[in-house]
Amino acid sequence: MFELSLRDLSVANLEKAAAFYAQNGYLEITDTDHDLLPTVERVLDEELKSVGLELDRILDGTTPLFEFSQDQRKSLSQIDTTASLQSQLVTLLEPILLHLLGPLVHVSSNFHAQFKGADLVAPAVDHGGYPSDSTFLEPFGQYLLHQDFTGARLPTSPGGMTLWVPSTTGENWGLRVYPGSHRLGILCHDWIDLDDDRLDFLGEPIDILPRRGRALLFHSLILHSSVAPGPDRRVSSDIRFFPLCAYLPSKIWVLGDDPEAQFDNLDQQDEILAASRYEALVYLGRDTGLEEIEDCSVLNWASYVEAVKKGEDERAIQSLKRFTNLGLTGESHQTYVEKYHDYPMNMGTLKRAQFAIRGETEKGRTHAGRIQY
Repeated sequence: MFELSLRDLSVANLEKAAAFYAQNGYLEITDTDHDLLPTVERVLDEELKSVGLELDRILDGTTPLFEFSQDQRKSLSQIDTTASLQSQLVTLLEPILLHLLGPLVHVSSNFHAQFKGADLVAPAVDHGGYPSDSTFLEPFGQYLLHQDFTGARLPTSPGGMTLWVPSTTGENWGLRVYPGSHRLGILCHDWIDLDDDRLDFLGEPIDILPRRGRALLFHSLILHSSVAPGPDRRVSSDIRFFPLCAYLPSKIWVLGDDPEAQFDNLDQQDEILAASRYEALVYLGRDTGLEEIEDCSVLNWASYVEAVKKGEDERAIQSLKRFTNLGLTGESHQTYVEKYHDYPMNMGTLKRAQFAIRGETEKGRTHAGRIQY
């Protein structure tokens, strides 16, 4: 297992990290307690205080989880990722984001904290988002197996990443991932029990325990869940990052000194790293040159959005069909056609992307020395 320290983001380490991530679908980040964790916890603490709670008392177990009211849970389920927080995260993680996602990225407009322990019985989480009758217990329950991309309520990017930042250390409430499953296409729309006997063809999973000062980045297609519920309390935050995506209305952050160079020699890169850049090319209105894409390859999504932009419905549907892996659940690609195909792209995002890649900074907004569009 490769570990990337935030205190040593040398080119050599970043290249090793990118290769490990591309092959396995996850990457352990160490030394988060110097800058990253305090940055996230400051925002979390402010949100907790706004609803009458204190982070320190939650971390030390003084505040029982069952004392959280429904209104408090609702507030903590969707915490605003402010422009200031986004800027700080992008600054801290820029070399990693640039290597894994490319030069144009979004930060999720909100995130949720998770609070796990034996002092609140919550139902298993078997869905994405919050239904209209939700009691907002999702951040307290055990997650079943899912892919973040297919589990989301709206189309985003299969090249997106989740940053899992634990604030506690314990032997319970870890994260289970199936290494390499992100290379197998769209595996499931429905969420899957951890002991489902259909999982055998994926190989053995690994379980990663929460450790304060360490974080995990994982690919939007990797099959994962929470695991080992028990008495040890786990408090963590999940923040998502996406390559340029026209389905998102959120700000676009420009990374690196030469964004255009990130689109060179894509055919020589691992498809996991190239896919996000191919998506960006589509949204920028450029030719990808993608042909004869293999079944289940993540590159099929770039082909799909390219066909959608051009109004080529049949090609788009065929791309989704190639992206769909029937091996786990047998779900037809029609499931994803119904979910994704009529969802509109955001024209404002497409326009801002053109400004961003051309470096027209006068049309962007400067925040803490960074340009956002």
